Amino acid sequence: MPKSKPMKWVTVSKAHIERMHAVKYMSEIVQTFGVEWHLVVHTNKQRQRLLRQGFSAVRAEHVHVSNTVPPIPQAGAAIQREWAEHNLIDENEWYVTIDDNVQQLNGLPREHWPEGRDKLTKQECMELRKQMFQVLPAKEVLRRVNALKLKCLEMGTVLGSFAYINNALFRAKHWREVAYSNTTWSVRKRCGLNWRPWKDAMWEDFITTCEAVSIYGCAPKDDWTGIKQTAYETGGIGCLQDRIAPLTKDCNNLLAMYPGLLKPIKNRPFHLTFTKYSKTAVEKWQRSYDANLRANAWET
Repeated sequence: MPKSKPMKWVTVSKAHIERMHAVKYMSEIVQTFGVEWHLVVHTNKQRQRLLRQGFSAVRAEHVHVSNTVPPIPQAGAAIQREWAEHNLIDENEWYVTIDDNVQQLNGLPREHWPEGRDKLTKQECMELRKQMFQVLPAKEVLRRVNALKLKCLEMGTVLGSFAYINNALFRAKHWREVAYSNTTWSVRKRCGLNWRPWKDAMWEDFITTCEAVSIYGCAPKDDWTGIKQTAYETGGIGCLQDRIAPLTKDCNNLLAMYPGLLKPIKNRPFHLTFTKYSKTAVEKWQRSYDANLRANAWET
């Protein structure tokens, strides 16, 4: 049987070279394992700046210019991701998203996985806190990406993600059934999820996670695999202060769209979390959910 082609990896960027840490580890993933790494920039000037660097992982034919103009600066990533999915990914195709400033792909080595269970005790988390963030070799990275896709298929959903919080105690359980699919590093299927129900939406990955959970009942996350990244790094879509107003709008719209499924995070009203943590709990919520609330929000 012929070997299946690896999933495409997609990154949206402004080609701010100082923050493009991802090129360091994508080199082996691209050159050794034949992965297509597609980078999407806004302008041809950004494309030329990126190509001038001579990064071994960056192929000219895989650097795309979207010519998109976001309605607000903070929506730049959202409009790019929407363009990338519609123009680079076939209908029903699975692919990987990765941020340009991810510094490290890490995880708990398999030899430390407890036998017969998928959760570490608090003591084990503390004992393994260094191993939990061990840099993964490229072959293992691809193995875990494929495992996440299989978990999504097993659970009957269309997206899943990896850990983005660097605290061992938050990464005790291997698989979560319902979690924010942060596009920092995620696996997704093109299936019609709406990246921007309102044109100035900026929290596109949480918006699509909510839609997936409301339809398919879950969005798994592998907490034994994750990333290291500096938040709000220069060259992105702005500092936290710049994001608060559009994030607050997104949160208010989502709370109206999915009553009972979400709640604000304490002391951070511009961020939300799920109130349901299992597919069973979401399915119970689905029985009384009015899907018109989601459909009516599009293009408002």
